[in-house]
Amino acid sequence: MRVFNVIAASILFCLLMPKVGSAEFHLKKGFLVSANHTRLSGDTPEQEDIEARTGFSAGMAVQFHFSRKIALQSEILYSRKGGKSSAGATYLDSEESTTWRVDYLELPILIKYKFPSNGIAQPNLYFGGAVDLTIDKEKRYKDADGEFRTTGWDNVKKTDAGLIFGADLNFDVGTGLLIFDFRYVWGMLNILESPEDAKNGVISLGIGYLF
Repeated sequence: MRVFNVIAASILFCLLMPKVGSAEFHLKKGFLVSANHTRLSGDTPEQEDIEARTGFSAGMAVQFHFSRKIALQSEILYSRKGGKSSAGATYLDSEESTTWRVDYLELPILIKYKFPSNGIAQPNLYFGGAVDLTIDKEKRYKDADGEFRTTGWDNVKKTDAGLIFGADLNFDVGTGLLIFDFRYVWGMLNILESPEDAKNGVISLGIGYLF
């Protein structure tokens, strides 16, 4: 239910943005969806070796074009992060595993540099930062028999912050832009309320449309 509430709020945010236009300044708005390759690094939970897990991000973006080369993009995303550990295969070809999941409301602000292009694709590089507000979290354990047990992950902090580096390709489609996006989100803060130091790291590959 929380996922749907966040996505609904994102859509409302986007639709209520005013339409602005001029020769030097114009605004585009739309949606972004991406697959996340996410993991935890540092002194990870319970001192286990953490592997990457698959998550996702989805939400809305508003892009302010100040010139032909510079744009500012703000986003509101529902982003699923975390990590996974495996204890190894058993004689039943099963394995014990623990999955840590944290769902965030992520608020990135990005500065984009738009390279000149006379072709069908407009390449861009961007960097920026994001503040993350924790929406939900859980720890899920699977035993060697394949049985699952879900518990709370109570020592996760309410906020996180990170730096974002990325690139995208824009294609003129209809009256808007079709976007293929690649980014890395480098978590800067310890997400745990404990002596352990766990930080988020996310590689995202996404698609979006701005109109």
